[in-house]
Amino acid sequence: MNDPMFHMEQALSSYTAMLAQTGKRVNLVSRHDLPRLKELHIDPCLRFAQILKELEPKLVLDLGSGGGLPGIPCALANPETQVLLCESLGKKAEFLLRVVHRLGLKNVSVLPQRIEQLELERQPDLITARFFGTVEEILQITSSCREPFTRYLLIKGEDESLPIQALGYRLESSSPIGNGKRAVLYIPEGTPA
Repeated sequence: MNDPMFHMEQALSSYTAMLAQTGKRVNLVSRHDLPRLKELHIDPCLRFAQILKELEPKLVLDLGSGGGLPGIPCALANPETQVLLCESLGKKAEFLLRVVHRLGLKNVSVLPQRIEQLELERQPDLITARFFGTVEEILQITSSCREPFTRYLLIKGEDESLPIQALGYRLESSSPIGNGKRAVLYIPEGTPA
């Protein structure tokens, strides 16, 4: 069968099983969430991936990728987009490498290093992060690996207060993606609305 949707569903199923199995030994997501991975993590990340698709990025940098959320679902839903998974913790980076290999994800690279140490050949046009510090912290820590046009699509909690403007960026949109999470888009100041 050559149906891309079928292949994506199969890959998501394999990824979810790997996440659940490895998550028993390595802290990839909360152990309390393991029985409900699809509902609590995979489905919101797929909604996030649809928002990402509308932005049409060529190169995405996912910060603190951990268990691959949202990076792996985004890569599966957007095979034409290159995704860089940045994870400095060894066991988590090893897990990501296994996932990429097992699923045959040619559009994903794992960067097993700290963000501050990244030396990218090409700067991303979109940076993603899931519950990775404040907006200001994310903007500061990535200042050396972005271009003036780089946008940020972040997963934040519904109750989290967000700055309207931060370090030359402005809040463009905030969309619910389920389970008390929202996708928040920051774009550079001066970008036309």
